[in-house]
Amino acid sequence: MKQFRLKPEPYPSESQEQAGLVRWAQLRRYTLPGLDMLVSIPNGSKRDVQTGIRLVREGLRKGFPDMALFVKRGDYGALFIELKRRTGGRISPDQTAWHERLKAAGYAVAVCYGASEAIQTIENYLSENLPAAAIATTPTAPVQTSTPGKQSLRGITAPERPQRDNL
Repeated sequence: MKQFRLKPEPYPSESQEQAGLVRWAQLRRYTLPGLDMLVSIPNGSKRDVQTGIRLVREGLRKGFPDMALFVKRGDYGALFIELKRRTGGRISPDQTAWHERLKAAGYAVAVCYGASEAIQTIENYLSENLPAAAIATTPTAPVQTSTPGKQSLRGITAPERPQRDNL
């Protein structure tokens, strides 16, 4: 009798995570005001050389975040999300540079590993418009969290993820 091993399900790709996030936003847009302002910025897709050259001429910039939520909250003009797959995603130097530039210009920036982190980050960001008594955190300057490369933005952050040993 032939033995077989079940292969573990692979983690969804970044594209699949982003499609899940967009689907969630479409379903919740009537119950969570502001979600209709969530847009994708298709910087990372594969394309032929001619199309790539044309898009760069038209303003495509390497490292720009994947998603933007154009809703003002507090001191932030918008929320930009760099979406990574749940495992194996890395931030490039170009992405880090854009994140710093956007933060300096008054925008919130979050790196989210998977659609679940992005959803929680968006919900936290949008809930900051609640009356003062309903906001649990006091506004502060961005601080470094225990996860490298992630920053808490006035309490607007994705949940902490367990450390991965096999990266």
